[in-house]
Amino acid sequence: MPPPRDQEPTDDPVPRRARPGAGDEQADAGEAGAREEAPDGDAEATTEAADRGPRRPPVPDEVPEGEWIVTASLGGTALFTVTALAATAVPEPLVYVSVPVALVLFALGSGAFLLAYWNAVQRSRESLIGIGGLYFLVGCAPARVRNLMNLSLAVEVVVGLVTASIRVFTPLAFGLLVPMWALGLSGLWASRFGVFPPRPPSPPRRGARPGPPTTGRGARRLPPTSGRGGGG
Repeated sequence: MPPPRDQEPTDDPVPRRARPGAGDEQADAGEAGAREEAPDGDAEATTEAADRGPRRPPVPDEVPEGEWIVTASLGGTALFTVTALAATAVPEPLVYVSVPVALVLFALGSGAFLLAYWNAVQRSRESLIGIGGLYFLVGCAPARVRNLMNLSLAVEVVVGLVTASIRVFTPLAFGLLVPMWALGLSGLWASRFGVFPPRPPSPPRRGARPGPPTTGRGARRLPPTSGRGGGG
C-alpha cells in the first residue's frame, strides 16, 4: 500500500524553505513603513530641548523701579510690630490703635494680592509664572529684594502669633491677618518687575491618521441606496 501523499519520503534531509507568502510581504512592508516614519536626529534633538524647558533669563542685581514696594512692605511691618507689641504690654488704650492698623494692612494687602494675581494672569500668556516665584520671589527677583520681602513676611507671622498667644481672646488676634500685607506686596513686585522664563511655543499637532481609501483595492464599500425613482 503506497504511503499517503502528505507523508511521501524524500531524499533531501533538509526541509525545503517555505515560499514567502502574503504574510511575509505584509511584514516587509510594515518594517519599511516603520523605517520611513522614524524621526530623524534633528526632530529628536528638538523634542529633547522642548522637554528641558525654556531657559530662564538672568535676574538683574538691582531694580530701582520696585524699591517703593520694598519700602512700603518694611514700613508696614515696622508699624504693625510697634503697635502690636505696645498693645500687648498695655492693652488699654493701645489696643484701639493696633487693631485698626492690623485691619488696614490686611485690607491693603488683600487688594495688592488680587492685583498681583491679575497682573500675573496677563503675563502668563507669554511667561511661565509659578506660585513660588509670584508670592515668594523664588528665582525671579534679586537676592536683596527676595530676602527683605520674605523677612518682612516672617516678622509679621511671628509677631502676630506671639502677641495673639500672650493676650488670648483679645482683639490682638486680628494681628494674624497682617501677613497678607507682605504677601500681597511680594506678589505685586513679582508681577510687575519679576523675571520669568518665556512660555515655549505649542508643539505642532500630529497629522490625523488617514482614513480608508475610497477607490481601488481595499476601498470601503458604501451601502447601496434604497431610493426608488418616481414614475409618471
